[in-house]
Order: sequence, then C-alpha cells, then structure tokens
Amino acid sequence: QALLSLFCEGLNTGLVMDSGDGVSHTIPVSDGYVLGDYVKRLNVAGSHVTAYLGKLLQVSGYAFNSTSDYELIRHMKENACYVSYDINRDRKLARDTCVVNMEYKLPDKKKVIIGRERFEAPECLFNPMLVDIEKPGIPEMIFDTIIASPLDSRAELYSNNVLSGGSTMFPGYPTRISKDLHNIFKEKVMKGKDYEHHIKICVKDSFRRKHSVFTGGSVLTQLSGIHWITKAIYDEEGEK
Repeated sequence: QALLSLFCEGLNTGLVMDSGDGVSHTIPVSDGYVLGDYVKRLNVAGSHVTAYLGKLLQVSGYAFNSTSDYELIRHMKENACYVSYDINRDRKLARDTCVVNMEYKLPDKKKVIIGRERFEAPECLFNPMLVDIEKPGIPEMIFDTIIASPLDSRAELYSNNVLSGGSTMFPGYPTRISKDLHNIFKEKVMKGKDYEHHIKICVKDSFRRKHSVFTGGSVLTQLSGIHWITKAIYDEEGEK
C-alpha cells in the first residue's frame, strides 16, 4: 500500500504516513523498496478519534450511548472536527469565546452545539496519552522512522512525507504535521539553533489521499513494461 501511495504522487522514494480506521503506520520506501525494518506502528487512528469524541460529548452533557450512535458520532467527526495548529491558543479561544462553536443538526432535527470537542478529538493522534496509549504522537513517529532509516535515504524521506488514508483528511492535519516535524527537527537535530540547514522538510497532502492507494494502483497498471494476467489464467498456467 505504501508503494501505491507513492506512485500516486509520482515518487519511488519517500515516507508514507498512512492512517486509517484502526491503526497508523509510518513506512519508509527507498527506490521502490519498502524498508521493512524501520516501519513503525501506532494503534491510534480514526476509530479512536470517534470514540474519544463520544467521550468528550458525554462530558459536555450529550448522551450518545447506543450502538447506532457510533455512526452518528463518526459522521459528526468527519464533518465538524479539525486539527488545531496551536492547541493552547484554540483551548483559550474555546474557553473565552464562542468562535469555535458549531451547530450540528442530528437526523431527528434536533441541534447540538459542539465547541472544543471539534479540535480536542483529533488531538489524540498527536498525543496518544489522551486515549491511554503510552506512545509518541504521529509527528514524533515520523521523525523516529526517518532517523532510524539509512543515512543516505534520510534527505529524501524528509522532503517526501506523503499522507495517506482517511484519518489524514482532517482540515489542518498537514500543516500541524509540518509544524511539529519542523519543531522536532530543530530541537533534536539542530539543537535549538536557528542557522540554515540543507534538509528540506515537506509534507505532501494530495486532495485524493483518502484513496491514494487505489489511485496509485491505477497508475501502476498503466506503466509500460508490466504484463498483467487474470487470476483465471494464472490458476491455469501457473508460474510459467
């Protein structure tokens, strides 16, 4: 899947940040080969954001307890939540003003007001301790994967961070990843110094990243020099 996401962007080297419903992965790829020894996994993804949003709504006084409510909360997550660029600033705004509040209409025509829950729910992707998982967040995981990878691949991995999967579709997600990655690089590599460095850090956030694996597969099928056969032919002829 990581290779197909890279093909979608026209690349064969890069780091794929794939975050779906149940798990998030960082997968480094060099010259078309997955560096399997350096793949990292975080058991926090879309379903955890949905569950955490439900918990936050309960704290705010809204009762979503039935099984059917899960789909309602998921829909609310996909249409109302966003990733905060500066979590402390947004928390202050939510506390002192109502600018982050949003009116959400339920299927029964009732309305609920959601405020800080909009950005607090996806925050668990960046701070897994919010959902009781003692692991570093996604930006730290990206950095750790790059640092663990072979030295001659790191520059291209920094410059080709490709986002993939439905849980990367939150508004503000790419800019937050980019900001945190720059800050971590400055702290751990540059040791807090401000002088210029030759490493370019770039996060590629294609609008089609939710389906980038499918799109990359479509690109692969059109490459010249690759011969495709049907499963029926393979079953009949075998490896020959």
